[in-house]
Amino acid sequence: MYLYPIYIADYDENLLEGIFKFVEKAFPKNPIYKFDHGLDLSNALMKEKKNSLILCDFNLEGLNGLQIAKKVKSESLIKDSYFLLLITPNDKELPLKAMQAGADDIIYKPFSSDNLILKLKQSSNYLGKLYEIDFLKIQIKQSNEKLAKSIDTQLDVLENFTLIKFDTKLNELRRIQKVTEFIAKHLSNDSELIKLIIKSTKLALINKLFIPEKFINTPVYSDGVVKIEAFEKIPAFIDSTFGQIEGMEPILNIINHTYENYDGSGFPSKLKGPEIPLGSRILRVVMDFEYINQKNNGRVIKTLEQLWDSMNKIYDFRIIAYYDQFLAAMNSKYINNTPPPEVKVTYQELSPGMILSRDIIVISGHKLIASATNLDESMVEKIQNAAYTESIIGNIYIRNIPKDS
Repeated sequence: MYLYPIYIADYDENLLEGIFKFVEKAFPKNPIYKFDHGLDLSNALMKEKKNSLILCDFNLEGLNGLQIAKKVKSESLIKDSYFLLLITPNDKELPLKAMQAGADDIIYKPFSSDNLILKLKQSSNYLGKLYEIDFLKIQIKQSNEKLAKSIDTQLDVLENFTLIKFDTKLNELRRIQKVTEFIAKHLSNDSELIKLIIKSTKLALINKLFIPEKFINTPVYSDGVVKIEAFEKIPAFIDSTFGQIEGMEPILNIINHTYENYDGSGFPSKLKGPEIPLGSRILRVVMDFEYINQKNNGRVIKTLEQLWDSMNKIYDFRIIAYYDQFLAAMNSKYINNTPPPEVKVTYQELSPGMILSRDIIVISGHKLIASATNLDESMVEKIQNAAYTESIIGNIYIRNIPKDS
């Protein structure tokens, strides 16, 4: 049984006492409060944190019943309270005004005990359902929290299992996780989606469990064609192995669509562009960067150029742009008090003679000005105009040239 607070207010002290005793008898366990002044009732209600039953006479001093009803319905914690307005039959317009003010029902004075019982029963049914819904919400929240903890535990187990088999991949996985988080936070304001994408990185290497050892370092695609037929079967293997784990579906959806191509030519579902989950698009760029950069012996600029060559065919260009932004952010930090090779500047700080350390990319995917460009006045103006219209992706970075050089 839900014990909601009950507030009773009437300017007539005798009637107030009579209603109080009647309600006290009907609801012996509920906290009951009585008032004979509108301001006192309003002050008490503004401190209340639970939805309540309010029996309020219209003709209160200080604040009348309509004014109090409006205040109650505007307070988030008690806006669903059941407000029963006590009125006399003289004012024919008052019932409509009461409904407009937010009152849930009215009762005409004088009233019989049977009429009051009926109104109390209606309010009790309403508040009972309301508290029941709140209770269910709490249970659902607790259940979801428990499920989330369970999923986190299972993800940790799967991540550790993967790293036991591929112990040399720990640093690679941590880089994948760090970059993915950076990019996700720049491409989405949805905190739940960002959390989901970050969680999915724990399974970034899980597909390697389903291919023969000799193919571990083989790229999935070669010139746009799947290199090994077994690769296309990986999503089905992952689903059959982990798909029965409750709550894992959103994470597996990201993992299984990692090898969709941006132009719709990938697998398993030939999703195209924004149809591909954001997490999948990010992981595709980040994981391919790792493979290509190893092949290039760590020549990052060459690796980025290769990714750009396949923008809009394989990759979402925004993700490549933000990968470059991540590298710039890491490269603009002081290490052991040593000045960084590049620094971030605002478009207002730009001036002729500065040398860009990163390409400036606009939201269309077009390269506005290339890195290593020595800026002149026209270029500065061009960048500033684009920045003013919020067309530039990310921040502007320039080479950090010592003043004495």
